Amino acid sequence: MLTRRGSDSEKRSLDSRGEVAGSGRAIPIKQSFLLKRSGNSLNKEWKKKYVTLSSNGLLFYHPSINDYIHSTHGKEMDLLRTTVKVPGKRPPRAISACGPSASINGLLRDPEPGSECQGTPGVGGTPQGPL
Repeated sequence: MLTRRGSDSEKRSLDSRGEVAGSGRAIPIKQSFLLKRSGNSLNKEWKKKYVTLSSNGLLFYHPSINDYIHSTHGKEMDLLRTTVKVPGKRPPRAISACGPSASINGLLRDPEPGSECQGTPGVGGTPQGPL
């Protein structure tokens, strides 16, 4: 009797989703019900969803536990590629490790003692050479 083995790409896609159970489904590290607000702008309402979180950061949600069991009507979200916006708080800005210091009234401050950037040409507001 001949059986078809899954291709390498199929195996890799299952392995990339986390630890795999015998049936090929990732084993969740957390699972529960969650109230999710619908994205419909006319009628925003809260709907109960069955949610699972796998060890590789994938969040799956289904309308019911039966849909989860039968692997139907589910959606997934990669939490490793997700950011959270907190109302009233500005997002962090990227700054260079040895860039110019923050300016006060358009003037650059001298570097703090012990700073790694001290003595770096053009950094810290100390003139380097004749003007």
